[in-house]
Amino acid sequence: MVLIPYSGTLKTVQKAIELLRCFDAAHPTLGIADLSRRLGLPRSVVHRIAATLRAEGLLEQEPQTRRYRIGIALFDLGARYTHRHRWFPLALDAVKDLVAATGHAAYVGVLAGPDIVVLAAEAGAHRVRLVVKPGERFPAYATAIGKALLARLPVQTVRSLYPAPTLPALTRATIRDVPALLAELARVRGRRYAVADQETFVGIKAAGVGFTSVPEEERFAISISYPLAGLTRQDERRIIAALLQAADRVGRALGDPWWAARLGVARR
Repeated sequence: MVLIPYSGTLKTVQKAIELLRCFDAAHPTLGIADLSRRLGLPRSVVHRIAATLRAEGLLEQEPQTRRYRIGIALFDLGARYTHRHRWFPLALDAVKDLVAATGHAAYVGVLAGPDIVVLAAEAGAHRVRLVVKPGERFPAYATAIGKALLARLPVQTVRSLYPAPTLPALTRATIRDVPALLAELARVRGRRYAVADQETFVGIKAAGVGFTSVPEEERFAISISYPLAGLTRQDERRIIAALLQAADRVGRALGDPWWAARLGVARR
């Protein structure tokens, strides 16, 4: 039996993945020189990898500039991720209902290590809007979606996600250390929803709720974000009420034991 060395192939695959990850909201298009600098690879190597990804539809090239951008094949692969989840249509309906009830933007997201990734976004009708696009990633501790999900995890798991003594801040309001985060997560568990008060974006507050889809044991969260300018306490109470009503519906549909226990207590 002859063993074929795969080390070179695996390294190429790894570099191709790293190349794809160079593209984000701030860098939707990149040239070979850009990619070469970011990856620390010769232009000739980057060109070969990019050309292969383009041939498979994972990258595209702008006709005029010849700069690369994410291709339609990656969208197709991403759509397969959401379509395989039983809970995704429920979550999508919930955020649409939230937008209809409040006029504010709503989102679906999941944990990806210490971060959250936005899977779906529904823009609100409010004249002041912040649009976060599907695929964007943020530190979980700075978002309502992230806190709602972290609150469902054991304390030791949360600590393992953030081993450093301090947490990088996105704004002046962002939680700065793990003890403060753990204290906040305890409050989330007590009130049933998470809040990010200008911790991701200045002037924007968000509230979120997390779920576990049974029996897959897959976790996700939904959130609603709203500008603080002109917001009254009554406005915010209505927003939170709409969020908790959505959580009631989704929790019932999923048979989420975490929500079922709290809903039972609320009815007594």
